[in-house]
Amino acid sequence: MVHADIEDEDQTVKIIDIATQAKDAKTDSQVSTIGEDVTLIDTVTFTGLTPGSTYKLYTMLMSKETGNSITGSDGLPIVA
Repeated sequence: MVHADIEDEDQTVKIIDIATQAKDAKTDSQVSTIGEDVTLIDTVTFTGLTPGSTYKLYTMLMSKETGNSITGSDGLPIVA
């Protein structure tokens, strides 16, 4: 790999960093109970995205104990 021209946009490697932190609205902690009336506040931070571009972010609820996704009544992972 050769990076011959530091000013050449086509030779630029962009690093994207995305982090997310969900908290239960009632307890203000990352521990929540599964139920029909639960509100989670998910704060997303990011750097390195290109202005004017469109991005989509999908999140999946995970069990801390098992490391597996939490599924709905249909057996599919809960994704938002």
